[in-house]
Amino acid sequence: MLRKLVATTLILSAMSVVAPAQASSTRDIGESLCAYVQSDNKSGIRKVLRQRNVKIRSIFDNLRCNGKDLLSFADHNGAEDAGALIIKRLPKDTASELKGTLKTPALIAELEARIG
Repeated sequence: MLRKLVATTLILSAMSVVAPAQASSTRDIGESLCAYVQSDNKSGIRKVLRQRNVKIRSIFDNLRCNGKDLLSFADHNGAEDAGALIIKRLPKDTASELKGTLKTPALIAELEARIG
């Protein structure tokens, strides 16, 4: 009985230490990606994704940069290269949902090519 109590306490303690680190890491990924998108830095975006072993398609729905999704943020900042990279890495159904939201002609063309 005492062993179970000690084991449970250790597990709960470990979980409480890991959870804040994961939240901080997620925030860092978001801040880094937003900064690289704003500066239209494709290599920086790739570096963050590779280092953290994250895919755009897995975080796209939850990531917001100044209240906008990552692609709209790229469009708003004129980051055509970063926007094209994001479009190429999105699922087709997600890309088709964003069709009417873009204003930059190059990104609209890239999005239409992605959708097919």
